[in-house]
Amino acid sequence: MGDYHEAVVAALTYVPDTTIVLGHTERWMAADSDAALEEMVVSGSEKGASVLDIKYDGIKDTTINPYFMNASDVFSAYGLKVTSNISGIDLTAHYAATSEDTAGTKDGSIAHLELGTTISDIALTAGYVIAGKDNGAGSITALGDNIDPFEDGGDVYGTDADTYYVSAAADISAVSLSAFYGSTTSGAANNKNSEIVLTAGTTIAEDLALNVLVSSIDAQNSANDADKITLMATYSF
Repeated sequence: MGDYHEAVVAALTYVPDTTIVLGHTERWMAADSDAALEEMVVSGSEKGASVLDIKYDGIKDTTINPYFMNASDVFSAYGLKVTSNISGIDLTAHYAATSEDTAGTKDGSIAHLELGTTISDIALTAGYVIAGKDNGAGSITALGDNIDPFEDGGDVYGTDADTYYVSAAADISAVSLSAFYGSTTSGAANNKNSEIVLTAGTTIAEDLALNVLVSSIDAQNSANDADKITLMATYSF
């Protein structure tokens, strides 16, 4: 689950090296700095949704995270996420699948692999995401998004979607810079959408930060091509 939820959550730590999270959400919302604030909505099911999430940290530099969620009369889902650091390389491997309860809706699945490392103070990341051939990631995204690396482009959760992406980030003097490129091919027609994102940020005064983002989307349908520039000033107090 991601985004913001109206929920009750309990975290249990009585098992050594293990955190067991039990939660139930009734309504949720996304908060996008580029859009109007949304209202809380029912999470797909009139009965809400429940989740069991277990994180085991008993292996050095590794977290094993199985989970199960259920939105009554809509879908249930299970997943396993493993994160580890091996010889200075950060590894994330994640698989999830849904069992859809709505008649005529096929089950979904998604797999995600990401590698990251730092070379000469430059953080490098590469990843690959593949969604199910019948119904993409299914209804699992109804409760929030945790995988999509794009700013605006891509179709990570679409039917038969293959996505790859790379990024680099570094701090040069007082300026933080990053660059991202990602591409998704999806659907029976193998429609391709790609995006480039460049960002720069710096502190221009005490407690005041300035960030610039430039993105460009190259879509299969040229009518969906888009370029965006955002400038954000953030004051912390």
